[in-house]
Amino acid sequence: MTRRPIAITAGDPAGIGPDLLAALPAALPDLPLVLLADRDVLAARAAALGLELSLPEWAPGRPAPEHGAVLWHCPAGATVTAGQPDPATGAGTLAILERAADGCLDGTFAAMVTAPVASPATKAAMNPLPPTASARPTTHLTATLDSLSSMPCVKMSSTRLPSDFPTPREQSTTSSTTSSAPT
Repeated sequence: MTRRPIAITAGDPAGIGPDLLAALPAALPDLPLVLLADRDVLAARAAALGLELSLPEWAPGRPAPEHGAVLWHCPAGATVTAGQPDPATGAGTLAILERAADGCLDGTFAAMVTAPVASPATKAAMNPLPPTASARPTTHLTATLDSLSSMPCVKMSSTRLPSDFPTPREQSTTSSTTSSAPT
């Protein structure tokens, strides 16, 4: 029986998500994973962490992996600086979430996992109207996420990693891993 892959999104490209995604292929080599992220951001973060990362590119319509990770390139929309969320990447973050959610709904993915999302950046992308506008636009993502309420969905958080998850940051830092990301 073919296993459908799990979609794992990078969340905010300036956050912890690309670091986590860079470590996942080595940590979970037998699981079928589709990582949704900007290829250049992911490569830069892997290099900064001293990780070797080589992922085949994937797109809808191609066979899904039965094991191992592939990358669905989703442009961030702007230059990314780690640790500095930028509203200019909000639309790219929403597009990643939308692609993963749509894939759950159409049966491409068994489940969707997302790294933390920077609320101000994504809120700016979701509401392009000026504050004086009388109606807030309804986004396709809102409708898609509403219809996913019964689907398996997990939010990755840097505060809830298993103790055996091999992240280079845990090995090289003694600072607290608490996150101010909304839950």
